[in-house]
Amino acid sequence: MMTNPEIPNSITAVAPISHCGLTIVPLRSNRLIKKKYSVKMGVRQLDKSAVEIREVSDHGSVPKLHAENHTKHYVLFIEGDQLIGAKQNRVCNSTVLLYPKSATQIPVSCVEEGRWRHISRTFGSSKYHASPSLRRKLAKTKETSRRESGGQHQHSADQGLVWKHVSSFSLQAGVQSQTKAMQEVYEAHELELQDQLRVSESYSDNKNGSKELFADCPKSIHGWILQTPDHGISVDIFGSPKLCRLAWRRIIGSAAMEAMIYQRHSDKTHSGTSKSASSHPKVDLHKPKAVKKLLKAVQKAPLEKVTPVAAGYEQRIIDSELTGSYLTLENRLVHLGLTV
Repeated sequence: MMTNPEIPNSITAVAPISHCGLTIVPLRSNRLIKKKYSVKMGVRQLDKSAVEIREVSDHGSVPKLHAENHTKHYVLFIEGDQLIGAKQNRVCNSTVLLYPKSATQIPVSCVEEGRWRHISRTFGSSKYHASPSLRRKLAKTKETSRRESGGQHQHSADQGLVWKHVSSFSLQAGVQSQTKAMQEVYEAHELELQDQLRVSESYSDNKNGSKELFADCPKSIHGWILQTPDHGISVDIFGSPKLCRLAWRRIIGSAAMEAMIYQRHSDKTHSGTSKSASSHPKVDLHKPKAVKKLLKAVQKAPLEKVTPVAAGYEQRIIDSELTGSYLTLENRLVHLGLTV
């Protein structure tokens, strides 16, 4: 009988990186995936057409998609992975581990409210992930749905709140998309973000690590703590350095985009007045004691088993301060994702 796997007892932090309003603390962990299990990153396999995702039928269903893994490997999609095409763009509600050579339905939310027509038979990947604030909403509304349904709906997010978030994000970014697509917000500001990074890097000291933020993921790490300008914190830890490296640019890059838009909107909104307080308590991640306290809280957080979408063993973090999920395979870490 399988016991409930505990969160890794060894999670150590590396020196923090600060850039573009973000603070990132790289992490190393134990209890990684066993070498006999091959786990590939889903969006990369999607690009290779080794995995196919499409609407569940010609009519489609907003909260569900059909996924087929044609490979002999396990394939991992992360909560917040954005899927582009078919009848409307979606994001994954939960972290999903597809069995090798399998087909399953995966839970998603729409991030393109104004389109319901095919532009392609299958979905492609996006280099942009759900923003940190959207991931917080996905995690919290999933937990609300699970509680209110008595455990019947464990992977259902609040579609109305997702659309409201995308609309607010578009408004802050000054982007008017005909189909209300989150992807268009990212694309509209991509060059601006690149220019900001180049300017920031030209005035930075390499010892601060700012150039490393959007270069390759730091070597031999398994995850990170990410803090955004509104002091919101999220934690991602992966079962191997390779999975971490493949997720780095997309998740961190999307966070930087949101941070740039948030800061510009905040400065404009509060120009000439005192800025309103953030809804998140400020934690100074440059202080080792603060980082250790946070990691200790993560390791001691109570867990409750839920039914995974496909492979693996999933537990939810049940805590007044933390919200997230912990997916394992044969008692070894595949992905731990949470928000504070």
